Amino acid sequence: MTKRATADKGLIGFGHVIDFFKNLFKKKSDLATHSEHTALKGKQIYTNVLDVNSSEYKDLLEKDSRKLTDIVQNYKQYDYSPEFRNSAIAILNSRGIGIEELRLKGKLKNENYQKGEDLLKMFNRNSKIAFILYSISFILMTFL
Repeated sequence: MTKRATADKGLIGFGHVIDFFKNLFKKKSDLATHSEHTALKGKQIYTNVLDVNSSEYKDLLEKDSRKLTDIVQNYKQYDYSPEFRNSAIAILNSRGIGIEELRLKGKLKNENYQKGEDLLKMFNRNSKIAFILYSISFILMTFL
């Protein structure tokens, strides 16, 4: 037996073709959607916040800490901006609930929602690739 047969490899590999199509549809990461922050002595200071005189900020001030933590964790699900989330973090920080405490409790970000978004992006990318490959194979089968 040949080395290729013992390694259980196919006669022709299509991995590089699939990688080519995946790279065609790869988008640059959207840096604007991620909240901007700077590191200062191991703590994160969120720089993009709402205007203190805005009505949205005043609404945040009226909410209790439990609701603010929910907003911090699920701001994407509520369709809030990163600035809204950062303002909620700043208000919680002024109330004595720091970023580290939120992180330790698992309330800083919603991991399940993020995984769901990532899976949806992968599904969309893979379905486009499958459609293109199916179309190419259909055209080749028709003309050959």
